[in-house]
Order: sequence, then C-alpha cells, then structure tokens
Amino acid sequence: MKSHDVRQLDAFATRAPTPEPVPDGHVHKQPNFLRALATATLASGLDDKEIYDPLGIDHAQWSRITTGKANFPMSKYEQFAQLVGNDVLLKWIAHRRGYELKPIASDLERENARLRAEVERRDREYEVLVRFLKETRA
Repeated sequence: MKSHDVRQLDAFATRAPTPEPVPDGHVHKQPNFLRALATATLASGLDDKEIYDPLGIDHAQWSRITTGKANFPMSKYEQFAQLVGNDVLLKWIAHRRGYELKPIASDLERENARLRAEVERRDREYEVLVRFLKETRA
C-alpha cells in the first residue's frame, strides 16, 4: 500500500548534507565531469533522490545524467552545489581550465586584514623605538 503522507517527503527532502571534505588533489584526479559529479554527490552523504528531487529533475533523467547519456543542466549548478554542500564541480572545472580558486573575502575579512597589517606596522615601530632607547641608555 502506497503512503500519501507528504510530511514524510518534506522531511526527506530537507535533510542537510553531511559533506565530507574532498581534497583538491582527489578532485583534480577525476578524469571527466561525470566522475566529478559522482564525487560531489558521494561526498555530500545524500541519496540521489535527495538531490534530484529538489533540483526538479525526475529519476529517469537523473539516471541518464549519472550514466553520461544526458548532460547535467548547468542552470541548476548553483542549487546543486548548495544541496551537496561542496564545490567539487566548480573546483574540477577551474582546474581543467588551468585556474585556481579562492573565496572572495567579505568586508569583515578585508577590514580584519587591514587592521592586522596596521597592528604589525605599529609593532615594528614599537620594536624600533625600544631598541633605540636601549641602545641610547647604554
């Protein structure tokens, strides 16, 4: 007997990924996009259904995508990355094109770096003053 309890589906679809960190070296070793997609999916700890359902892809289409008989819809990439909780595909594509990735610093991170540089500058000045005072008193 088939259940029509949609609460079960909602709970199933909203499970957060439990991503395993994927070393860049492992990502770069993937020979093609299909293997990178499989790596991203596997690293998420989610079942396929927990990925293709929220993306609005039916099971048959997902099966064709994961076997290389259909292409992954790149319009769904950002949602996919959010679902799986990793950037394996992005890192793989960047590496294949000869680029390295680094996250964009937030305003707070930029301000923090500026303040650290200012503290370091003042520390160097302080050390010069202390050394001068010690040398002139001797």
